[in-house]
Amino acid sequence: MARPLLFCNIGWMRAYQGQTATDKIIGGGRYVQVEKRGHEVCNFVDARGTMFGYVQPVGTHLKLEKLGASKDDDRLTGVDVVITAHRPHGDTVIIGWYRNATVYREPQPLNKPTALHRKNGVDGFRFTAQAQDAKLLHPDDRTEVVPRGKGGMGQSNVW
Repeated sequence: MARPLLFCNIGWMRAYQGQTATDKIIGGGRYVQVEKRGHEVCNFVDARGTMFGYVQPVGTHLKLEKLGASKDDDRLTGVDVVITAHRPHGDTVIIGWYRNATVYREPQPLNKPTALHRKNGVDGFRFTAQAQDAKLLHPDDRTEVVPRGKGGMGQSNVW
């Protein structure tokens, strides 16, 4: 049986290793515009063998029942999360993924943040996977376009 598949659209960065002078988040919605930061800026930081990913859904929670969970489940394991971002002045493309992830209905607190997470104000996550199961594509390799609109991802950050 195939694993559930979740597409998450986030702001664009080169490395997702926290914001730096040469790698600031671009796009990512109103929160990023106002705060000049986003919780996804550390989505590919290896935190002692684990990756902690963030996406902001419409509303406060992810609808896990659309992935096969019951309405009472607070998490779903065994999900493949495909992460997309809108390339500056271009299309939405796949930038990486977490295989065999655990996805949470509500945001989870990051109880033992790394120094990089703390420096960037990242204190929570929505999905997690073992670092060996996560892959960030080099910006030059981010060529797989994800259609938006009817028949595609739509305006929501979660699909």
